[in-house]
Amino acid sequence: MMVNFIGSYTNAISQYNCQKIITIFETSSDRQRKGIFSHGGNIEKLYSEDIKKSTDITYSFFNDDRVTNIIRSGLFSCLDLYKKEYPPLDTCMSPWAVTAAYNIQRYRPGEGYFREHCEAGYKSSERALAWMLYLNDVEDGGTEFPSYNLTTEAEQGKILIWPAYWTHSHRGVVSQTKSKYIATGWFQFI
Repeated sequence: MMVNFIGSYTNAISQYNCQKIITIFETSSDRQRKGIFSHGGNIEKLYSEDIKKSTDITYSFFNDDRVTNIIRSGLFSCLDLYKKEYPPLDTCMSPWAVTAAYNIQRYRPGEGYFREHCEAGYKSSERALAWMLYLNDVEDGGTEFPSYNLTTEAEQGKILIWPAYWTHSHRGVVSQTKSKYIATGWFQFI
């Protein structure tokens, strides 16, 4: 069996706290914006509903708000487990830490990040790892990693951690029946 370096940690965030994040997202319409992306070495952020259609709010790990505190606790517990499984992260790589900015995203039925992509590129070459937290259960949604013939299920409270590179290209599995809420971000070289 080939190792895929995709860490999957169920129940990393409680159901109550996931729902709390969704409620904060939905009551913060003044902070919501259309989802943007970088692709193919572009320096600027792009917007195209043919590639990614979502509603996003950007947060920062430098802020001491309710959403960040909830995510920080679960994410760093999972990161400790991931590093125990893959010790070279601390012994063979340059120093790295969490990227300050991260996003909460809502994909309504039929919306998604449709294009296969990875998390590192010209403007984002400093990214070492990506992470994602599913904030709700979506039976017909998730994330597909085509190179590994792997599709993860969108299970409330599950955190994924994986390398940011082309080896781990992925795309969203688009639900036609339910909105999907996620939090997502990166770890980058210092």
